[in-house]
Amino acid sequence: MKILRNLPFFLFTLFITSAYGDFGWNLPPANLSDPTGDPRSPLICCDASGNAFAIWDFRADGSPNRIIQVSRFDGTTLTWSDPFDLNDDSQSSSEPEICCDNSGNAIAVWENSNGSNFIIRASHFDGNTQMWSDSIPISAPGQSANAPRVCCDNFGNAFAIWDRSDGSNRIIQVSHFDGTSWTPLDQISNLSANGQNARSQQICCDDSGNAIAVWYRSNGSNNIIQSSYYNGTSWTPINQVFNLSADGQDALRPRICCDDLGNAIAVWQRSNGSNDIIQSSRFNGSSWEPFESGTDLSESGQNASAPRVCCDNSGNAIAVWERSNGSNDIIQASFFDGSSWTAFSDIDNLSTEGQNASFPYVCCDNSGNAFATWYRSNGSNDIIQSSQFDGVAWSIPDDLSAEGVNSKSSKVCCNDTGRAINVWNAGFSPNPVIQSSFYLPQTFPPANFQGNRVTNRFPSQSAVSAHLSWTPNTDPNVTSFNIYQNGNLVATVPSYLSSYKDCNIDPCQSYSYTIISVNTAGDESAGETIVI
Repeated sequence: MKILRNLPFFLFTLFITSAYGDFGWNLPPANLSDPTGDPRSPLICCDASGNAFAIWDFRADGSPNRIIQVSRFDGTTLTWSDPFDLNDDSQSSSEPEICCDNSGNAIAVWENSNGSNFIIRASHFDGNTQMWSDSIPISAPGQSANAPRVCCDNFGNAFAIWDRSDGSNRIIQVSHFDGTSWTPLDQISNLSANGQNARSQQICCDDSGNAIAVWYRSNGSNNIIQSSYYNGTSWTPINQVFNLSADGQDALRPRICCDDLGNAIAVWQRSNGSNDIIQSSRFNGSSWEPFESGTDLSESGQNASAPRVCCDNSGNAIAVWERSNGSNDIIQASFFDGSSWTAFSDIDNLSTEGQNASFPYVCCDNSGNAFATWYRSNGSNDIIQSSQFDGVAWSIPDDLSAEGVNSKSSKVCCNDTGRAINVWNAGFSPNPVIQSSFYLPQTFPPANFQGNRVTNRFPSQSAVSAHLSWTPNTDPNVTSFNIYQNGNLVATVPSYLSSYKDCNIDPCQSYSYTIISVNTAGDESAGETIVI
């Protein structure tokens, strides 16, 4: 008797389904803050596992003072925690900032009134205990300290920076957190020289124990951008602080990002005598470009302002800003490929013309992607918009906030799994509320999914088995494939495999098989299904 082998399979409907996972921005947005209060100034940070922290300052109805609140996003359940108060309302607090590391820890800083002046306070979230520490003062009393900023590395260290009055003018100060404690108050470092005001401080860290700070300082005639470098042991001596921008015209709003290779990119806005343009300088691990070599990112002729910048660990960076086109303000972006910035003629316009778009924010991952966010008028109110950069081009903007409600102060963070989380202030009446939406990347099932029944020769084997095969994904974020038989999970196989044999079938029945991809964040793709 002739044994039939490799019987042809019958391919019924091949389809894509979203039953195993959605992608894109999750809407409607979630409300993070109590709707009976008055929150403002939201900030956000992400870790590598898809978790995030949002922070804002809040005043409850009837309270004269503001407090700092924080909420944690669980990257597994995709839910936010209830707001947690980092301080009480006995004295007013504001200007919160937060940073995360990849071990689940976070550092929050803010300015707090002590009844006489403002001091900087800090609290630490322990990823192991899942608890916030009691807040402590990290700036000295006696003169007001304001506008703190903070950066974290992935080894438990952090740096906080602020400006503080010395009785005559503002100077830049910095404190170091070593995973356990902050710099003693009597040993805090002054980064800028006294004699002229210094403000608008920013700071970034790398994973080698280094940090870079930037700010603007008056030279008596105009404001210039300055920088100091921490080499793992000490900061640049005050008399050797580097001037990034040329004097002669005011330079303002510096921003900075670091990669883990010791490089950094700074951007700022500066007048050219006719209008404001966006400029940039690069730190190569040991020194900054001389300001004569600094790069103009925006084209002259119309004002550009509010720059932001992010870096990846491949030497790339993305800068965004708002610029007038003669009728209204639009959001623009430029890409740094490790050696040069986008030419003026190729600068990307992210927002559509016709209504003002303002105050962009941007984040980068280490896979070549980025997300930008801003708020834009639709003629009636301001809405939050976001665009995604896939390494080649920017997407058409998505509207994240509801129409009919003014929404502003949008911030975004992203990680290497392709996820992003956006927070903003939605001005609902009678009270505003902090809102958030998260982005899940689209993961595709493997291609060419097919299968057949095989009748086996030997009695020791199953009489009939199903042989499945496919072409593996090229997406490096895909880690495995889940295989379902008639809706039940029967196997999870590594992403480098391209076949599977199911010996648990009845020769008299037909079976539906679905294969899906699973990425590093645990997100599942849609399914590709065959029936054999």
